Amino acid sequence: MSAREPALSRRRLELAEKGVNEAIEAAIARAKAALPEIDDDHGRTLIGYSLGAYRAVNVAQAGTAQYPRVMLIGANVSLDQARLARNGTERVLLCAGNRDMMHDPMQREAERARRAGLQTRFMDLGPVGHFFTPSFAEYLPQALAWLNTQ
Repeated sequence: MSAREPALSRRRLELAEKGVNEAIEAAIARAKAALPEIDDDHGRTLIGYSLGAYRAVNVAQAGTAQYPRVMLIGANVSLDQARLARNGTERVLLCAGNRDMMHDPMQREAERARRAGLQTRFMDLGPVGHFFTPSFAEYLPQALAWLNTQ
């Protein structure tokens, strides 16, 4: 590996993240146009499920957009408390069904991050595996209420 390769890899990652962030902003603009009652004056909540949770962590930690609240579902993520705090993330909610193989790792990561000073909580989504069921609608209001607590 040449000395330039790590720099090129970082640059490719930065460009990829920029493209993801632009796609997110375009989706938000479309949502606001379709639903004018959307109010994001108090910041946004970034939600990622499964592979999307890994992407959400990258976006929240990248510093190109601020997400004060992040909800991650069904992914064995590692949180960088310093980067999240520096980029304006105030609260992180980790969630998984108790039949999801990501349940225990996410529960441990929530506790580790909480002990490190990040406002983090784990929410058990009940007796489900790695998929959404109609019961998710029962958990979402509680999840968003905790995330939106000042």
